[in-house]
Amino acid sequence: MRPLVVRVAAFMGVFTAFYYAVASATDAVRRDGVDDATETGIREACAVRLVLVSESLSGTEQAA
Repeated sequence: MRPLVVRVAAFMGVFTAFYYAVASATDAVRRDGVDDATETGIREACAVRLVLVSESLSGTEQAA
């Protein structure tokens, strides 16, 4: 009985994710919101990486 419940739950999860992906692709408002959030996240990640690399290089120069 338990494996059937897990299979049904997995199917419902996959179906819901697919439905959300299709709805997001066809809805301009959602698509713009996701693009804005993604762009902001990528910019923040790149900024953090630049700071860490800069600190790493300056720490190497001080140790030498």
